[in-house]
Amino acid sequence: MSDIIYLYPNSDEYIHLVATGYPHYAQIDEDKDNPDDDTSYITNASCGIEANRHGLQDTETLGTISKVTVYWRYKLYDTGGIGGSYGVTFVGKIYTHNVLYDGVNGAWGDVGDGYKVKSKEYTTNPNTDAAWTWEEINALQVYIAMCAGIFDACQGYRARPRCTQIYVKVEGTFVQPPATTTNDATDITYEEGKLNGEITDNGEEDAYKRGFIWHGIGDSTTVDGDSNSGQKVLLVSDTTIFSIGDDIIIHRDGGREERGTIASIDEDISITLEADLTYTHLSSDADSVEVANQTTTTEKEGSTVDANSAADQKVVNVAATTDFAVSDIVILNPDGDREEIGEIDSINAGVSITLVANLAYAHTAEQADEVLVVGYGVAAFEKVISSLDVYSPYYFKAWARNRAGIGYGDWVKFTTAKSIPEVTTNDASDIASDQVTLNGNITHTGGDATCTKRGFEYGLTKTNTWKQEDDVGGYGTGEYSKTAGSLQANTIYWVRAYAINTIGTGYGEWVMFQTAASGTTPSNTKIFLGGDLSGYISQMHAAETDLGADYEGYFVIATDLSGESSLNLNKRLLELINYFRKEDAGTITISVKCDHETSWREIGSINLTGYDDIVTPFIAPDELGRHFLIKFAGENIFRYIGTIFGFITQGVR
Repeated sequence: MSDIIYLYPNSDEYIHLVATGYPHYAQIDEDKDNPDDDTSYITNASCGIEANRHGLQDTETLGTISKVTVYWRYKLYDTGGIGGSYGVTFVGKIYTHNVLYDGVNGAWGDVGDGYKVKSKEYTTNPNTDAAWTWEEINALQVYIAMCAGIFDACQGYRARPRCTQIYVKVEGTFVQPPATTTNDATDITYEEGKLNGEITDNGEEDAYKRGFIWHGIGDSTTVDGDSNSGQKVLLVSDTTIFSIGDDIIIHRDGGREERGTIASIDEDISITLEADLTYTHLSSDADSVEVANQTTTTEKEGSTVDANSAADQKVVNVAATTDFAVSDIVILNPDGDREEIGEIDSINAGVSITLVANLAYAHTAEQADEVLVVGYGVAAFEKVISSLDVYSPYYFKAWARNRAGIGYGDWVKFTTAKSIPEVTTNDASDIASDQVTLNGNITHTGGDATCTKRGFEYGLTKTNTWKQEDDVGGYGTGEYSKTAGSLQANTIYWVRAYAINTIGTGYGEWVMFQTAASGTTPSNTKIFLGGDLSGYISQMHAAETDLGADYEGYFVIATDLSGESSLNLNKRLLELINYFRKEDAGTITISVKCDHETSWREIGSINLTGYDDIVTPFIAPDELGRHFLIKFAGENIFRYIGTIFGFITQGVR
């Protein structure tokens, strides 16, 4: 079955006839099924031949043309009542390649039979004897010539001609926009979904682009005044959430759901849509009006022009050649004013493609025109979208584009899955030596209306040694606090908030706090750090700042435990394994004194950054002596945990 389009007169190229109005073409351009006959027409009241020639509508149709048929609707009638009609004439022709070609003829024998429709078929262009091209169709013109009939050598009565309608039917196999369907989303999680579409019919030419349009639900308001179907104005409660060009959904998931695009806004009163409303929305119904700002995804295969490519030559310089193959059909500057299509003859890898035929347009590096493969045929396609909101509705539709236009699938809805609650741990407050206020925030319930439990886990390390939990109940989003007591003074603790819903438990990050010291330390008090037999340190230390400026903090570890005779022998210090808490930045310098040395000697340094919470750098000093002093110094914040010494005995007491 052939595709068909109809073209109608739309210009006056040459006019010498008489018309019922101006322009002349407007008197003969009625739809093929709705001629107005004697209301508007072109005629000739004289006995001499006169003619008009008219241009036709242009078309952007693509495909193969099998036949062109031109139709003329006219009548010849007797105005005098005597029957004198000799000489009355109507002639219809076509005009192509600046030449007139025969069409139809009407003469005195047609008088009195009312309007007639005559046509002429052209399976090829009569000028070239070849198949019609679309360039020839767009240049085609129609011609009419008429004269009145005479009686008794122009004395008295005449028969008159009238033409009221001309149109052209073009038949063939035409390129149509791809038929595209939207399939249900799959692999849906609380933050992702796979969109699925399919080109079910390529419309006689493969697509060069395909993808999806999708959106969630943005800000919303309600209808607050009666807004009738068949009109564009929608009265709303709040106009501040809208912008011109926004896509909206009215009465989502309801019996009057419809979509629209905002053309203008009357502040604090209404929005005006580009198209009429399908349904009536009453203020008493208070239908929702939601913003649906859309995102378009495109699956691209091709490259861009990255160096000047001149018209009337075949080479196209492109940024990349990896997506092209010989015999590929490519489109340049799709949807632009230099759009053209070609077939790849050869490829200069990494530089250019060479086409079978010359370019019609120049494509420069500055323009960076797209060069896309026309290669998306009948097939399914998909796209994973992420960073979605938990348990929220989304809408999407598939689309594909070839040179004939865009084919869209229907809108399809999916809802992301529920998840565990989203929780943050805030800094502790009201810190005392033995208790603290723990703070958290439920930022999302995970799709449930509320959470069943919420609370805190805390301990001396990042483990849930202790717990503070609210009783079972309905807890929505928002901040909450609990008091933790019976804590040790001047001690570091870790805490994280949590909440529970039907899916599971959501946790915040671990956050550190340190309880206050108990009592006060008198000024000028000496603090000694010492080690036991194992080498572990019994007290921790941190660097300080004075009015915001760092100054050097240090401490010394001594192995001079003269009361422990087992250590009073020559030892070779081969290993120092040091434990510090990880910092964002900072360095610790390690120095040593052996026995009675008077000066410190640097034996290594420690970088306090890393991937783990505790930094455990290894130092290999290789020092010989009976007793050692180890100094740790830094001009930055540091938190020391301990050191393990590795000795071997060497020599005798």
